[in-house]
Order: sequence, then structure tokens, then C-alpha cells
Amino acid sequence: MVRACAAIACVTLLATPVGAAAQALDTLHVRSFGMSSDTLRPQVGQPFRLTITAHVDEQIAQLDNVTLPDLSAFDSGADERRCTATSRGTDCSETIVLVPKAAGTVTIASATMAAIDPSDKKPSLYATNSVRLQIGAAPFAIAGATDYLSDLFWNTLRAFVFLLALVVVLWYLLYRLTRPRAPKVAAPVVAAPVPVAAAAPPSDFESQFRALVEALRAEPTRPRALAVRHALRYALGAHEQETLADLVRRNAAGDRPQRIAALRAIERASFCEDAYVEHNAREALPFLTL
Repeated sequence: MVRACAAIACVTLLATPVGAAAQALDTLHVRSFGMSSDTLRPQVGQPFRLTITAHVDEQIAQLDNVTLPDLSAFDSGADERRCTATSRGTDCSETIVLVPKAAGTVTIASATMAAIDPSDKKPSLYATNSVRLQIGAAPFAIAGATDYLSDLFWNTLRAFVFLLALVVVLWYLLYRLTRPRAPKVAAPVVAAPVPVAAAAPPSDFESQFRALVEALRAEPTRPRALAVRHALRYALGAHEQETLADLVRRNAAGDRPQRIAALRAIERASFCEDAYVEHNAREALPFLTL
């Protein structure tokens, strides 16, 4: 993804580690390495997501030797790491949930990654761009009062619905116990019908999948790409924590390897930067078959 590198700060600082430290580094063609936030104006106490992305030409299972910037101004939450193989290498990302501690202007410094530069076989240090945030103060106390009133309303409504359901059940039981019983009539003997083999109905899932693909073709957006990805993972029997590499390892596609190719193509459209969603979605369309 050479053109993506032009949009993301991709600085190489040559270093000279020697001995065992240099041998521990991977040899990587680093095409892009950047950092972004889902908002530049978070609020104190409100979580937001900081994402570090990288694209390398090699096929790797995980991206090592990445050093995060100083995040002491935040409380850290979930940390999700993902590497997805593509036809052009590997797309890796790390998303961290952060909660600001205090209001003000905070600049998150660059994240760094050490690797061997294939062009000169020397250790190099790659750095992302920095991210500048304007952190707002916590919402006014009236928000807490609004939440309290909202909770009170819904709790009252749930209690009312529960009591209404209880009254209906008690009335039904009383009706069944007090109504007069009709005399029993012997059921006529009817010969059992001869079973007839019926044709298997068409698969609803396949028709739904085709509809999702057509919707993506008409409107190549990230939500529609994610819907197609979810359907493909369902068809492969993927568990929530399984990655694409896990599915390939356990041969989840069986005798339909095109499903893995389709999933690999749609994941590229699902997790790329916003500017490339439409392009990657259209490139994935020829692969989207069951």
C-alpha cells in the first residue's frame, strides 16, 4: 500500500543495535506506519479509541518490537491486536481504549517499531505521526440527574409490565380451572399418510448473502463490508475469538477454499482506512462467493 504511506507519517530513524538485539529483529518492508484517534475532542471520563496501523509486504502472524507512546494522561482499557494477511502482505492494527483523566491539550507522541530494513540489511526505527487532542471537561452534573430519571422511568415501566404479565397469567389459570369441561369424544381413526419425499427448500442463508453482496456493490461502505464479513465468518463456523489465520489453520472452509479467499478480501475492506474503503470493497466483490 505505497499510496497509503504518503498519507501517514512514516519516518525512519536509523539505529545501530548490535549482537543478539539486532538478531531478534524481523526483516520487514514497512510500507505504512501510522496512528489515529476516533475523535480529536474526547471528554474527561469518556472512553475513545487510539489505533496504530501498519502495512508490511511480508506475511506475518503478529507485529513485534512496537513501543507505545507515553499514555500516563489516560486510564487504559481494552487492547485489541490484529494482523490480517492480504494478497499484498499483511495489515496489522492495535486499538487501545483510553479514558482521559484531566481536561486540556494533550499530544500523544509517536509510537515506534524496530525492524531490519531489507534495502541495507541494517536495523531501523520506524515512527508514526503524533496525535494532538483537545480534551474537554466532564459533562455537567445534570447529565447524571438525567440518567437517574431515565433509569427510574425504565425500572418503573419494567415493574409495571411484570405486574401486568402476572395478572394475565393468574387470570388464565383461574379461567382454566373454573371453565366447564367438554365431554371427551373418541378421535376417528385415520390412516397414516404415505410419506412423500419433499425437495429441500432453497438455502435462506445463501439468498441473504447474495443480498448483502448486492447491497455492498450498490453502496461500498464499511458497515456493508462488515455485514458481508460477518456472514462469511458465520458460514465458516468461526468463533468470536478466531482470526483468519485460525480458520485457515483448522481448514474451516473444507472443500470450499474460495470462502477463505472471500473472507481475506472483505477483511481488507473492513479494516482499512476510510479513504480506501470503497476501493478495497470493489476489489473484493469478484471474490464474494460461497
